[in-house]
Amino acid sequence: MLWLISLSQAWSQEAVVETVTDVGVVNPAVAQQQYIDHSLVLSALQQDSAKSALKQSEALRDSISCPQRIPLTEELAMIWVHRGYAHQLLDKDDQVQLAWEQAFSISPYVQFDPELLEGLSEPAQEDLLNRFEQIRRLVEAQGVVDPGIPESLGEAKVFLNGRTLSAGQGLKPGEHLAQIVCPEDGLQSRWTTFEDPLDWFALCPSGVEIPTGEAEEDLFGGLFGPALENTAQYYNPAPVCEDRRFAFPTMSLPSVNFPDVEPKVLVTMGGGMSLVL
Repeated sequence: MLWLISLSQAWSQEAVVETVTDVGVVNPAVAQQQYIDHSLVLSALQQDSAKSALKQSEALRDSISCPQRIPLTEELAMIWVHRGYAHQLLDKDDQVQLAWEQAFSISPYVQFDPELLEGLSEPAQEDLLNRFEQIRRLVEAQGVVDPGIPESLGEAKVFLNGRTLSAGQGLKPGEHLAQIVCPEDGLQSRWTTFEDPLDWFALCPSGVEIPTGEAEEDLFGGLFGPALENTAQYYNPAPVCEDRRFAFPTMSLPSVNFPDVEPKVLVTMGGGMSLVL
């Protein structure tokens, strides 16, 4: 397990490259590292204010609904690590599992936030981490979905949840941040579950010119090793995004409206029908 933690730490720092800049000039690596600011969510969680943390988490998620940068993978997954802990404080076990499954679908190597363990007793820490790792193993056992990455990308570059993947490689089920650096339009993004095939090149308003010839196979990209690409360099202040947002997943029963029926009568009818069935 130690090598996984080391690999995770290496991945989380892959795009943070020290650069010398003039006064007043934004350092791309620092801007990328600070792109997702967890401070308000973390502060609420440390005060055991779970509902406030969830509200701040929703605002944080909305702030990257149309990303201008490529976020760091572990920082992206940490949004759902924090949400899972907030639901843990509210004793909502189903929501805990959904949130942490989403975290692991983004990064199989994300670690629990150590700041949330401060002040907890050793048995409480052990129980919490055991639950966290149990859900990690459940996600590891799941199948994968195909993001449908084209074999030939031309001058475009594709990133998923902040990392590179090649054609033929898969992702765990969940919501994913699909990003493409277009030759003429810069960075463009979509949040998607890939339940419907994603037309990658359609994300580029000016299109992508694909050269003829056989594409080279990338044997070491994606899930099999850290990307060498410095993703901090990509920034688009005015990306073109769809006019929709993905809501955080929740578990609830579908509502059915019956006009002119009293609630108490509806409960009786439902119970009667279920017995007949």
